[in-house]
Amino acid sequence: MKAFSGSLFSLDVLDTLAADRSRGRALSMLVTRSLQAIGPASSPRHIVDHLARPLAQAAGLDAAAVEDVGEYSVIAAARDAVVIVGAWGADLRRLRERSRQFTQPTPRWWIGINGRQIVIVDARQAYARRSGIIDVAALADDIDAASALGSLFERGAAGAMDGSATAIDTASTNVQIRFTSVILAM
Repeated sequence: MKAFSGSLFSLDVLDTLAADRSRGRALSMLVTRSLQAIGPASSPRHIVDHLARPLAQAAGLDAAAVEDVGEYSVIAAARDAVVIVGAWGADLRRLRERSRQFTQPTPRWWIGINGRQIVIVDARQAYARRSGIIDVAALADDIDAASALGSLFERGAAGAMDGSATAIDTASTNVQIRFTSVILAM
């Protein structure tokens, strides 16, 4: 799972999400095709059309409404998820700060895409400054990572990206169990 980094998702939990390899293969192929159409000169809208929208739709998010706001484009992916797309290599942390006034009320999931990376932030835990960072080029070559990403975007009874919520909750439970075990062993 070399495509994933950051502190939002546990790699142990991501490994368990990578079960559906056919979905991962399809997402991996989609990313490969997208990378052939975008590059360093790509505008936010170009990245929306060739990577962000197709990826969101393939992952089960509604990506119909797109609004261009100067330096970035906004896809209202669901009532509890928003995708902000910047130009190739754009600073996604800065885009998150600048897009806050546009995304009111704040959806739970903020997803930033700049052609090179996909960043997922749980806005309920934004104070912790934890994010999941996915390397798009590595995602094209890593079927397990693509499968895990598809599972993270999975819609469930709780709303969009139910898989992400489950992954975070599972990782938190695992940490609590390990911490308790260490305390009891003392």
